[in-house]
Order: sequence, then structure tokens, then C-alpha cells
Amino acid sequence: RQNWLAIDGSLRLDQDHVIKLKDLLSTIKSTAGRFVEIGAGQFVTLTQEFRKRLEDLSIYANGFENDELLIHPLAALPLEDLISQTAISTDNGWKRQLEKIRAGRDVRPEVPSTLQAELRDYQKEGYYWLARLAQWGVGGCLADDMGLGKTIQVLALLESRRTELLPEGQTRKPSLVVVPKSLVFNWIDEASRFTPQLRLLDYSGLDRATLREQFANYDVIVITYGINHIFFIDDTFT
Repeated sequence: RQNWLAIDGSLRLDQDHVIKLKDLLSTIKSTAGRFVEIGAGQFVTLTQEFRKRLEDLSIYANGFENDELLIHPLAALPLEDLISQTAISTDNGWKRQLEKIRAGRDVRPEVPSTLQAELRDYQKEGYYWLARLAQWGVGGCLADDMGLGKTIQVLALLESRRTELLPEGQTRKPSLVVVPKSLVFNWIDEASRFTPQLRLLDYSGLDRATLREQFANYDVIVITYGINHIFFIDDTFT
């Protein structure tokens, strides 16, 4: 469902007693031990193993929508063992997500030959990690100390995206870089040094009325936090 996986289910005790997964997870959160109340004076005993499975499932839950448990797509891999031990059927979306994660776990793309710099080993690891997340379609936080080269690692990723081959019929979309106003010049300066082939558009000035129509002519659009606050983000960008 959109960017989420959804799980629905129930625990059938007999013909007259069926507990929805949503209610079961809510109950065990407020109940310690193996005995779970399912009605006035009625209890069901859960095995330790089954309760552990439910608790594991609950860890990855991101709330409910209707009666379905919403799960982040990256939780597909750690939940795979749980799914394999339970009477659960999965659709093609779940299977595709597992294949996508497995394929991306060992991604180590070549550093672009057009990058005008030699990455240190830890910077290469950061670049591999960013490329892996990009393939999965998720975000991340690159938290190197100040001065250790976060910008060049991101520039390496942007340069690799500029040079990658696209399937026939697809057009390349620009990437959006949002920075404090004080760093706009620094970003453009470093890009011109390390990735001169990247076409950057400074969208932080006052005269922006006609620039939006030119986005398709650039690889990277650089804007500030203040502009981002009122900026309409859509499928224009990767």
C-alpha cells in the first residue's frame, strides 16, 4: 500500500472465538506472562514461542490502518524468518521487496571515473552505503565528523547517478539538495572542483520565477531550507 507493507490476520481458537491480529497485539502489550484475556473471565494461554513471535512482529509495526498492521518495507528481511515459521501467505509486493533488499545488500558500485578526487577508504564505504540506500529507495543519515568529506561522498553518488544508464523511455530527473543558505556557495564550489560535469542550478536567489521551467536541463538543484519550506516537492526530482 503506497510505500508500506500491510499485514492482516487472526487467531482462530474455535468456531466461536476468532481474535483479530490487531486486538491480539494490543492485548499482549498490556499483559505480562502467557495468559491473555479475550473476554470477560475468558483467557487464552500463549506458548512462550508464539508470544515471542507476536512481540517481534509488534516491534516492526508502525500502527494500524483499519485492521491491517503497517510495516516498513525494510522490515521485510528481518521478518522473513518469522513469516516462514507461520501460516502466512505473501503477495508479489512482499516478494519483490525481499528480492530488492537482497540484491542491494552487497552493492559496491565503482567510484565514477569522472570524479576529480581520490576517496579515502572510509569515504568509499560511505559512498557504497549511500548507493545501497538509493537502490532500496530509502533515506539515511551520513554522520561523519565535520571536515571528513560528507559532501564529496554525496557528490560521488550524484555523479554516479548522472552517468548510469536508464531503461529505454525513461528520462533522467534532477536531484534536489537542500542546505543552509551559508553553504550554497560551498556546495556549488565543491561540485565545480570534484564533479565539474554535474550541471548545478542555484535556486536560492530572488529571481526564481522562470528557473523552475529549466529544471530538466540540470542534474542538481540547490535550494535553502527557507525555500524548501514553501517549495512544492513532487515527482520532478529523484
